[in-house]
Formats: sequence, C-alpha cells, structure tokens
Amino acid sequence: DVTQASSGFVGNLNYDYRERSRDIFVSDRWRVSSKVLLQGDLHYQDHRRTADYVYSALFDGVQLFAPITSGQDFSQSVVNPRLGLVVRFDDGLQLRMAYQRWLRPSVFSSLGPVATVGIPLDDRMVMRGGELNRVRAQLEWELSERTFVSTYLDARDVNNNRFERTPFALNELESLGKLRPRRLGALANDDMLEFVSTPEYDGGRIRSIGVAANHLLGNNWGVFGRFVGNWSTNTGLAQAGKDVPYMPRHMAALGASWANPSGWYFIGRVVYRAQRFKDEANLNSLEPGWNAALDLFWQSQNKRWLARFSADDAFDRIKPTQYTAELSYQF
Repeated sequence: DVTQASSGFVGNLNYDYRERSRDIFVSDRWRVSSKVLLQGDLHYQDHRRTADYVYSALFDGVQLFAPITSGQDFSQSVVNPRLGLVVRFDDGLQLRMAYQRWLRPSVFSSLGPVATVGIPLDDRMVMRGGELNRVRAQLEWELSERTFVSTYLDARDVNNNRFERTPFALNELESLGKLRPRRLGALANDDMLEFVSTPEYDGGRIRSIGVAANHLLGNNWGVFGRFVGNWSTNTGLAQAGKDVPYMPRHMAALGASWANPSGWYFIGRVVYRAQRFKDEANLNSLEPGWNAALDLFWQSQNKRWLARFSADDAFDRIKPTQYTAELSYQF
C-alpha cells in the first residue's frame, strides 16, 4: 500500500500482484555422425502474471469518490522451441549454432535444460515474465594444446512485459551474493556486465560480437583476453531508440590465473567498459573506465576447509573497492 496525506487529504493506492509459472519440457540430442550433433527442445510454459491497482481518496475521513480500479495482465501459455547444432571439423575447429525462445519463469532455478548445445540461456537481460528470442553462432578453435580461441555473433530480442508499476521483487543482493561458494575461474568467463539484478527496461534489441583467447603459460599459469562489441536499442514505447541500460558499446578484459596442487588458486582481471547508462531514459551516464577484480582461494586436500579473499571494483573512479574475506568448514 502507498498512502499520501496532506491537510486532511488521504490518498491510498493498493497494489495486488499475482504470479505463478509452470514449465513442462521434452529435450533430446541426436548424434548424426561423429562430427555432427543436433539438439531439439520443446517447452510448454504457462505463466500467470496479473496486477490490480486500486486508488481511493478521503478528506477528513470522508471518501471523496468510489475507488478507481485498473490492472494489467501478462498471462500467457506458449510452446517455445530451442534448436541447436554442433559441427566438428578435422583441424580442431568447432561450430555451435543455437536458436532459443524462452519465457523467463518466476522461480530462480529450473530442473529443465538451461543450455542449447553448450550455449546457455541469457538470464541476465530478461526480467521475470520477459520473453527472449535469440540466435547465436559460436566458432571455437583449439590452436594447440595450450591455446584456445573462440568468437561469436549473438542476436537477442527481449520483451520484458513489464508492469506499469514495478512489483516487489526478490532480487539478488550483491553483498550477500559475495558470500556464496564461488566457481573457480568465474572472472574469466562471466559476461563482464556490472549489475547484479536485471536492470529495469521495457525491452530491447541487442546485437553482440565477441572474441576470446586463453593460453597456458605453463603447468600453473594461464592468461586470457576478451573483447565484446554491443549494439543495443530500446524497443519499448516510452524510451524507444535509447540504449539498453548497462550495455556499453564495447568492453575488453585481460587477466591471469594461477593454480597449485597444494590447493591454492588465484585469478585476477582488469576490464575496460565504454560509456553506458544506468537508467532506461539514458539520463544517468557512467563514464568509460577501468575496473579490476581478483580472487584468491585455498582449499584443503580433503575439501573441508576453504579460505578466500577477493577484491572488486578496484581502480574504479566511482565505486569504492569492495573486499570480501571468507573462511568456511564443511562437514
């Protein structure tokens, strides 16, 4: 409820949100030959999303008019396909191609497949109840036993089916999320986008091109580099033609990792991001700049003890550096 009061006048706005999702899927893979793999998925997705807004006004305890009721309904039942193809060539080259249609459910986890021939769904730019249409082609090449490169083209169309008034959402909290057990090497393969919860925007057309390289310097050290170019356009009615929030035109990363059989693991990364915007209206700009992060782990041989130290947003001209220390014991 939202209530406003001034000089005997009281305005009350009541929000009532209801959301429920149900998914049924069938998925299979076909080995056409030793070099060709196909994947096909069908997902029946039933998503119930409604919102009712009731506004009433009183003056000195007397209701001025009958409550005004309005609402929105984004409920739908759809069958969404996903198709994938993998082709392996003789010289170590591998091509992955995927088409994905997805309605993001209200839950945060799923028992169904979240990747098509190794290409995961994009759950970063799609809000709950939003729709994703995507085509991606990805070329991977093992140049040698120590060097691996990849490049991709990615086309995403997002419709977030956003309510006129944003409901309360169970969003991720960055400070608490930092205390979760981490995947070793996450700094080397995440999307380099700097938000935790999906930004608020009606929808967008996002086109991306990327290239990445990984090289082993020895048995313990490895280095990596990445570049991503983005072209994004807001496709909503209110902010059509603006940039999608937190989507820089280009970004690049350089990093290194070190691992030791005694249980130590280190990874560090610096990222450059071009100018981008924090909001849908493109009024709050983030200037181009560098950002650095590092993770240092130690895990005992029996996997019971874990110690970790990390630093994020180092060298950032706006954000303060965030440090996290963790000591855990599993039994």
